[in-house]
Amino acid sequence: MNLRKKKSVFVQSALALVVAILLPQFAQAGDAIPASCGALGLSAREKLILGETRDGTGSVEEAGFYLLMGKLAKLPQLSPARVAQLDAPAHANLLARPGRYRFELLKMAVRIFRVEKLTVDEQKISASPYWPSDRAVWALYGLAGRDPNQPVIIYSAVKPPDMPKPSKVLSDGQLEFQKPLAYELCGVFFKFIVKADRDRKFLRKYPVILAWQLSTSQASAEPGSSVTGPLRGGILLLAVVLALAVLIFLKRKLRQSPPHRAGVFGNYRPLRHEPPAEPGRDDVDGPGEIDPDLARAVDEYQKNQEQKPS
Repeated sequence: MNLRKKKSVFVQSALALVVAILLPQFAQAGDAIPASCGALGLSAREKLILGETRDGTGSVEEAGFYLLMGKLAKLPQLSPARVAQLDAPAHANLLARPGRYRFELLKMAVRIFRVEKLTVDEQKISASPYWPSDRAVWALYGLAGRDPNQPVIIYSAVKPPDMPKPSKVLSDGQLEFQKPLAYELCGVFFKFIVKADRDRKFLRKYPVILAWQLSTSQASAEPGSSVTGPLRGGILLLAVVLALAVLIFLKRKLRQSPPHRAGVFGNYRPLRHEPPAEPGRDDVDGPGEIDPDLARAVDEYQKNQEQKPS
């Protein structure tokens, strides 16, 4: 076998080894998480129905909504490892490029302020062949993360877990929570709708997420509590260090400032019966700082002593 054939056999063997190593990993990743809603086993007719989805409307009341909710309700619960593999698109991207993320599986951390139970009996949702009439849809209104400029509307196939007693029950049946509920959801991006905000002052865009899995977030929903313990301790330590640095700077600045000039009556001199000043205090005269009047008096005294007969 010549050198060229040996190289060819070596390259083929190396490629076969790479394929044997990587192919099972790709197959496992694909089985763990469907790439999009197309992996839900949609028929040609169902794809046509979902293809009619349009952004910018004022409602989700359409056939595609109930079709997708029915498909998601049949999905199994994902393990934390599989949830970690899901994409978490930014709020701004969902609004700027809705077609890019439509029907894609995603995860999202949300803070919920209001919850509403929607049923056919109360005429809050319509009867549909894709959704059981005796099953409720849960509407959650809140924020994606903590930014007040990132409102989001979630329709869940499951009841939100660990709901405490609401702070208020509104006239339309919505449950309001003063302390927001923190959840991490698994769902799909459906579309964005345009509707008036809560105060009915402005029209806003709301991404609509259809969820089939809700889990209580590990982070507290209180503002500012997303800072973890070590990070909070580091911030506190930094604040202490900065405070000490400021104190040291001010102390050195006072020490380096020039001495006060004498006033009209000169510098203060302690009387004989007063105890001497402690070393290191600012009122201690430095070397060579002798009162001229005192020096002259000492010289005259010495001269008088010398002139006296012995």
